[in-house]
Amino acid sequence: MTDEQTTLKNDHVEVKVTRNPGCQISMTVQVTPEAVQAAYKKAVKTVNKEVSLPGFRKGKAPAPMIIKHYGPQIEREWKDVVMQNAFAESTSLSSLYPTSKETIKRPTVNKCSSEEGAEIVFEFETEPSVPEVDSSDLEIKHEEAKEVTEEDIEESVVLLQEDFGDLVELEESRPVAEGDYVKLDISIIEEPERSLCEDKLFHVKENRMGTWMRKLTVGLSSGESAEGDSEVEDSAPDYVKDKFESRKCRITVKSILQMNLAPVDEKFAERLGVETVEEIKPRVKDLLVEERQRQADQALKAQVESFLLEKYPFDVPASLIQAELHSRVRNQIRALTEAGHTQDEIRDQQKEIEAYCAVEVDKALRLYYLLRKVASKESIDVSEQELWEEIAKQMWRTPASEKIIDPEMKPEEIRARVMIHALTEKVKLHLIEQAKVA
Repeated sequence: MTDEQTTLKNDHVEVKVTRNPGCQISMTVQVTPEAVQAAYKKAVKTVNKEVSLPGFRKGKAPAPMIIKHYGPQIEREWKDVVMQNAFAESTSLSSLYPTSKETIKRPTVNKCSSEEGAEIVFEFETEPSVPEVDSSDLEIKHEEAKEVTEEDIEESVVLLQEDFGDLVELEESRPVAEGDYVKLDISIIEEPERSLCEDKLFHVKENRMGTWMRKLTVGLSSGESAEGDSEVEDSAPDYVKDKFESRKCRITVKSILQMNLAPVDEKFAERLGVETVEEIKPRVKDLLVEERQRQADQALKAQVESFLLEKYPFDVPASLIQAELHSRVRNQIRALTEAGHTQDEIRDQQKEIEAYCAVEVDKALRLYYLLRKVASKESIDVSEQELWEEIAKQMWRTPASEKIIDPEMKPEEIRARVMIHALTEKVKLHLIEQAKVA
């Protein structure tokens, strides 16, 4: 956002306030000669109370004698008083205050004299100016949860059987087929040549393995290789697509494995939290219905977020962006690692990852401030039970790329982040209830 300037004044100071991006404030303060002279008198009194002169009690020595013997000390105290008074009056006059002591830069004193007054420049970070949200303008489209079919239930049961099953090497010699599990060596064979992975396990299945890799792998027997050009997935984030460069690669099949599906028995039922085999499909259906309703709810929340971000632009503190950016980049890199990307690939994408995360962090912080303002206005809060439920969800049921916490955080930071997340999610639901639904 462009810099904004305003000028304010009272009997003692004239303040030119410049608002810079990232909630950074610059105040150029002109202090009147009278205010500077008053500050000098105060400095003399302060020093007089702190020092002793022969024949006088503390604070009772004549001012000229104190000035004569303690001139440098008075000079320091004087400038401190001028700066403190100027800062206090300027922040009060402008109603702009620092977010913390750490965000206040060292003041610049351009001049300070009894005859000409003083000019001081203060720079600090302030809280954002958050606009009022008018929920009466909010209009969203209805999102219907997708129906769960018998086929969906059957497919989910098979996926669960795979999750609980065992991988074993094929006894017969045959080529790789869709659905197999394989261990592969993958290397780049153009200059500079390098290995991407060795003996790494992949599931030869759509959405589980890169499309170009599946094309090369299917039909190969154990010990055979195929060469081809790497391709970016259509579902990849934009920053990955923009940076992606195709490479000539060689894929070698080290071994072919098959999944021995877990039997659908009482042990399987127990893992799903039910007692009998007959309860498995109803349980799976309930889970699918819950998940699809969650997806529909997320789609509604996404509409609320888009409305707020488009209608209410404003700056957020740069220090908060930097603090949150570090965590987001860490989580993004962890997600890419879990998805099978090599460290070389991730390093090549580092700048794009950071740029992508910076945009997401700016959106997240603006949403936080807007939703917090709504929460305060509507008296919305989070109970202790709701907080612990969200902590458990974040720790054990949330994908790495969507987590708002990570193992390196301290317990108090985890609690604070999850509390904010739970509160903002609750406010979104409140806004959905208030919105006009098309």
